[in-house]
Amino acid sequence: MQKEKKFLKPKQCFFLLFSVFCVYLASHFIPLVNQAREEYRLTHSQPLENAPPELIIANAALGGLRGLLIDYLWMHALKLRDEGRHYEIIQLYDWIGKLEPRITEVWSYTSWEMSYNIAATMPSGEERWRWVYKGIEQLRDFGLKYNPNNPVLYYKLAWIFLDKIGIDSFDEYRFFYQNQLISMMENILGQEPNLEKLANAPQSWEDLNKKNPNIALLWKQLEEQGFQTWEDFFRVETLSNEQRKIVASIVQNPDWKSEIESLIIFFQVKQLRENWKMFPAKMLALEKKYGKLDWRLAASHALYWIEEGIAAIDRQPEWQNTLDSNNLDRLQQVALTESFEYGYIMARDKRRLICMPNFNLVPVVHQKFEDIEKKWKLEEGRGSHEVFLKDVVHQAYMSNRLETAKKYYRILKKKFPRSLYEKSLPKYIVYEVGQKIMQMQQRHKIEYDMINNLYLAYGARISGQFFRGERGENAANWAHSLEQYTKLMYDRYVDRHGDLDRTSQRETPLSFRELQELAVVSLKQQFLERYPGRGEKIWNSIKQKFPFLHTLDQNKNELTEEVNKDQNE
Repeated sequence: MQKEKKFLKPKQCFFLLFSVFCVYLASHFIPLVNQAREEYRLTHSQPLENAPPELIIANAALGGLRGLLIDYLWMHALKLRDEGRHYEIIQLYDWIGKLEPRITEVWSYTSWEMSYNIAATMPSGEERWRWVYKGIEQLRDFGLKYNPNNPVLYYKLAWIFLDKIGIDSFDEYRFFYQNQLISMMENILGQEPNLEKLANAPQSWEDLNKKNPNIALLWKQLEEQGFQTWEDFFRVETLSNEQRKIVASIVQNPDWKSEIESLIIFFQVKQLRENWKMFPAKMLALEKKYGKLDWRLAASHALYWIEEGIAAIDRQPEWQNTLDSNNLDRLQQVALTESFEYGYIMARDKRRLICMPNFNLVPVVHQKFEDIEKKWKLEEGRGSHEVFLKDVVHQAYMSNRLETAKKYYRILKKKFPRSLYEKSLPKYIVYEVGQKIMQMQQRHKIEYDMINNLYLAYGARISGQFFRGERGENAANWAHSLEQYTKLMYDRYVDRHGDLDRTSQRETPLSFRELQELAVVSLKQQFLERYPGRGEKIWNSIKQKFPFLHTLDQNKNELTEEVNKDQNE
């Protein structure tokens, strides 16, 4: 008996046709939806650059449930923060970031939590620095890895450098952070890196061996002596006494000089690239654009990441002429101003980081102010421009750069006509010095002025003329007058700030002896840099001729050995 054939009922046919029609409509609108998602940066359809396997698996496996999981992780992270279980939060933030890598607010929020909120709960400078730096890593190593074209994250990263580690930071542990950054960069680059050599160094181990085949021969000898990796060669503290002797013999052997130099440069570049996500070629381009920078200072790092953010905006027309573009321009002006005012490190003592202005940056910073005012038509930026010009005039005059002081005093009077600027330049400087002494937040600038005055006076006593300046006039009596003037400044400075209640030693004014010692440290450093190889000998002969230097000369390392210890007291 044949089975009766079953046909679809009219109602079923209707729904089947309707389903086919819906699929057709969906296929028609999918490109439009994807275009809109991409325009608003909501899509994960394109593969992430350098995405780890766990991120790919999570996105593929969770699908629509990803949002629910992220909500749960956020709530759990907030609970852990309230309970003070900060170390457990790191893993949660890592998961949240990898589940939503393209949402910049995730990286902005988690980095802020680490560098500001969690760091503020820590009891010591060392623990606070750990969290501040974790916030930097969150943006630099992860946020920008998945969002390399998002200028907002570049802005946030540069802001942390300036706001937490910059010289003008208001964080009570800023000096500790600054010294940590200085030490980390000196361990990689030293005090005076040769960016030309670093920029032209081989990028891979294969290229290095092609450029210098003798490196393979050197490694063969080391391998026979029990060395496991090249890193062992540079980590002397982890080696046995016998291996240390081998390292010393190779370093001191002139036959291996070229190979050792190539290796040092190669590993410097490797650490910069892998640990700091910075490239020497870009650092060099920044110096060609702005002038020499001190890469131990936070402002230089901020400038690097701001430049990357501006480059990202230039690649994307939709970001141009926006508030984010404006913010990057303004932050660049702030970083450049700080790079002028604290251009390079002169000395470190137990409580202060003493920096010298970088006068090469003055025209660049002045032009940046002009460009911002013209581009954005911002009246509020004029106040900062006036403060900058006043600082240039003051710093240039106190550093005996009289022509620079006169030039920018004329600009200041023309751009900001006020009765104050009708004074003669010397009278205006006296007025400014008095004002700065009265202001608590200007103490470090007055201390720099006094150190610089003593530095110039001692240089004049040694050489019979201005040791540094735009002119070299005879200054036999000038040195004595400058020392007396500095002592008057100091007495007034102590009268104003010496008797105030202090919450820490860092807020106590430096003694006059400390100012003298820092001035001599800077003077000695100038001789060592000016006469490479024989500077120490020249300096020792000068000390014999001028006995007052004997009591003031101290080794720079001795001045800084208590820096980190002092921060946790």
